[in-house]
Amino acid sequence: MASFKKIVSAFRKRYPTLYQLAGFCAVGASGLLVMMAAYYLFLAFHADKQVANLAGFSASTAYAYLMNFVFVFQAKTVPPKRAAVKFFALYIALYFFSAYMVHVFTDLLHISVLLIPILNSILITPPSFLGSKYWVFREKEKSLGA
Repeated sequence: MASFKKIVSAFRKRYPTLYQLAGFCAVGASGLLVMMAAYYLFLAFHADKQVANLAGFSASTAYAYLMNFVFVFQAKTVPPKRAAVKFFALYIALYFFSAYMVHVFTDLLHISVLLIPILNSILITPPSFLGSKYWVFREKEKSLGA
């Protein structure tokens, strides 16, 4: 077990962005389960597909913020309020993109509503990671004189 920890530690030091991406994808995969649970629950109660998408997206966004702030980006010097405002601004933009894609996938491409959460998650992951890493949880660089 100690050798595994050494390997992970060495990987983290050598490839910090890839390490964060792996953590982000793990959070994303578990967030997808949160999204799917809410999405399918709303569909089971005969909610409109856009309402189900909003419910799933909202639940997974709240979950993702907490997990990314604490575990993935470990934003110790980033003020939580500032990070939350930026995170939710980013995810509101991503929500509108996902809502548009629900329309494209179901009404234009005739893809089953059951596949929508998975397809949207695939499309949203890259801009979500980049926005989170370089904007939301970005720590201020220390000045050379300090």
